[in-house]
Amino acid sequence: MRLLTYPSLCLLMRLRSAKTCIIAFTMLFTASASAEPTTVIVVRHAERATEPANDPALSPAGQLRATQLAEALAQFKVNAIITTNLRRTRETAQPLAKKMALQTIEIGVRKGEAAAHVPEVIAALTKLSGAVLVVGHSNTTAQIVTALTGEPMMQLCETSFSHIFVVNIAAKSVAKLRYGQMDVAASEGCQ
Repeated sequence: MRLLTYPSLCLLMRLRSAKTCIIAFTMLFTASASAEPTTVIVVRHAERATEPANDPALSPAGQLRATQLAEALAQFKVNAIITTNLRRTRETAQPLAKKMALQTIEIGVRKGEAAAHVPEVIAALTKLSGAVLVVGHSNTTAQIVTALTGEPMMQLCETSFSHIFVVNIAAKSVAKLRYGQMDVAASEGCQ
């Protein structure tokens, strides 16, 4: 598996703006694409509010990040979006879904059953084509990338919201990019 990071990618491409770098990189990934799912973009939901505890909405910072995600991916021809049934993933995807005139595909996640959720997402991806955005959680995002590439990924920290994983399905490679406000420093054992 090839892992390209945002700084190395931008240096190679001599791009200074994060938005320009993401757009250029996603175009690079789709240029080598054929039919079937070609590129899968995997993100964790944006920052959530504290209430209601069982299914919180996005916080104001999360709403801003969701808008930034839509802006970062606006030039990318995303033609499908997968979320969970939880409000924070749906709200993270909503600005891009609205901009691209897409209905999201909800795949339910049940408490304590994250391991069962990942194969359901992978099965749904096999029925899609082109570029697909998947909005997951801290305990599923890395697992989805691992399932797509075959390479283990470190789980996201509870304070990590800025990661974008762009997976080229044919090459089984992933580029790790960031968007929006930088996260709090990662704890040991997570990214």
